[in-house]
Amino acid sequence: MKTKQIIATAAISALMFIGTISANAQSENRAKMDASKPMLCDQKIPGLTEEQKTKINDLRTAHMKEVTPVKNVLAEKNARLNTLTSADKADMTEVNKTIDEIAKLKGDLMKMRVSHQTKVKALLTDEQKVYFNAHMGGKKGMGKGMHGRNGMGQGKGMHQGNGMGQGMHRNGMNKGECQNADSSK
Repeated sequence: MKTKQIIATAAISALMFIGTISANAQSENRAKMDASKPMLCDQKIPGLTEEQKTKINDLRTAHMKEVTPVKNVLAEKNARLNTLTSADKADMTEVNKTIDEIAKLKGDLMKMRVSHQTKVKALLTDEQKVYFNAHMGGKKGMGKGMHGRNGMGQGKGMHQGNGMGQGMHRNGMNKGECQNADSSK
């Protein structure tokens, strides 16, 4: 009887181990695939002229220069919040202050994203705007990182949901969303 239990336990452990390896391999393959084929706005919008592509690229560069420092501060605040909430006795005044700072930074990033999208749309024809609104604007809603926390807003990674602003899509990309056009966490 003990032999059967040992064999059953070993079989279950082996299946769990194989499942974990398989999931990690798939995750790594997706990450490699995503990194090898970046999707930029101008690669998806149909009928862009070279002038439009150049202007959109210039807007994207300026946008990234604007949001990168804010995203860096946001990452620092999130790390600080993690430190504060990991303490045996969390200082709720500091926790609440940090949460408020994070909320303001996320709001600032959202405003920057919408401003950027508006500037891009100003360069497009009516046909291109229809496509942009349907595919690039990234209609956002409730999201939940599969192995993370609940969230509202644009997607992050299936295995990296980190709270408000995080959802189901890898690398911050929603259905048809431009790489580097949003990137707000």
